[in-house]
Amino acid sequence: MTGADALIRRLIDISDAGTVNVRTFDPSGKLKSNPFHYGVSDQSRVAQIVSDAAQRGLYSIVNETIDIHDGGVSGVSMPGLLEFAPGATPRVVEQEDAVVSIRPAVGISILEAIYGHDVRGIYSDRERIEFSIHPGRRGFRREHAIIWEVADTDDDLTNAMPLAWPNPFSRFIGDKAFGLMVADAEGFLVPKTTVISRNVRTFTFGTTTGTGEAWLRTCPREPRPGRFSTIRGWVDPFKLLRDEDPFDSEISSVLDQDGVDARWSGATARVSGRDVIEGVGGSGDEFMLGAQAPMSLPIRVRDDVALLLERLRDVLGDCRVEWAHDGDSVWVLQLHRVAGEPGGLVGAPEVEPLGFDPKDGLEALHLLVRRAVAEQRPIRVLRRIGATSHVGEVLRQANVPYEIAR
Repeated sequence: MTGADALIRRLIDISDAGTVNVRTFDPSGKLKSNPFHYGVSDQSRVAQIVSDAAQRGLYSIVNETIDIHDGGVSGVSMPGLLEFAPGATPRVVEQEDAVVSIRPAVGISILEAIYGHDVRGIYSDRERIEFSIHPGRRGFRREHAIIWEVADTDDDLTNAMPLAWPNPFSRFIGDKAFGLMVADAEGFLVPKTTVISRNVRTFTFGTTTGTGEAWLRTCPREPRPGRFSTIRGWVDPFKLLRDEDPFDSEISSVLDQDGVDARWSGATARVSGRDVIEGVGGSGDEFMLGAQAPMSLPIRVRDDVALLLERLRDVLGDCRVEWAHDGDSVWVLQLHRVAGEPGGLVGAPEVEPLGFDPKDGLEALHLLVRRAVAEQRPIRVLRRIGATSHVGEVLRQANVPYEIAR
């Protein structure tokens, strides 16, 4: 056995997974994206890969395999940008629509909140760094954050990629959780939220409201307006998951969110190119379900929400919020990307619209939307409801022509 063979055998033996990876690279730096072999357990196979690479003029690095399916993330950081995804190696950044692209300060804040340890070492304003972050200590040095490759760079990607979701990471922790964590990391007022997740350990972020009350919000992988429960007060979150998503296919987590002492609550939407701000007195759960019509909001409340929306747009682009105002401040209860522009009815429709009564509930609306798409018919909401309610959101996402009674 040669010296190299002995070292490979030793590395396989001490690896937690019992396997190694082989990374090949061009020492001149001219060739990129060279072969990468993951999770090889056979010593002779590793030696053959290294030998074949050497004959092509490539160098090889053999390192222990770290489990990429342990609830952690992998990715790449460069000056001005952080990209990562769960269940992948750092090369995931080379795949289309496979990562979240986020400002480094915001991404690091989110990752530290979820994994509970300092990850600032994964970023430098002068280097390109390939990294992985894990819930448990991994590797020979038993650390949570592992650096796989570092290279100097003069690139600055500060304005390269706008933040967009859903993405693989927002689906991993749940769409509502991701939006709220972004708002919190950007400095907006978010109620203290504990995330009870299927994929990672329980974690908490946000600001205590002082009410001592809880709202439990189911957190699907992608927006499902009004489809899953929001409950005022405490129930068993694990039973809630079993009852509402028994096949573990749609809900990523449950949010235990501090209640806000709300004097006014509501939502915003982007309709026909303009911002719509609507709400009601007190909590807005009935309003969001379309069971309560919007009320005239105090000027101060409307102005505070408009300012919040403007500040959010400055850092995130087009988005919409569900909000609560306690008389002093406006809180972000949910933050989402703007849904598609609605196909509003103009003049008399060519075919008879399908009528929807909000009292029938959102599940009936989902069924009606499918029928409207199949029959190419518009939908007429028969009662006055808010365009920013879940009813309006479902219609905008479906992109079917519709009108709301006034």
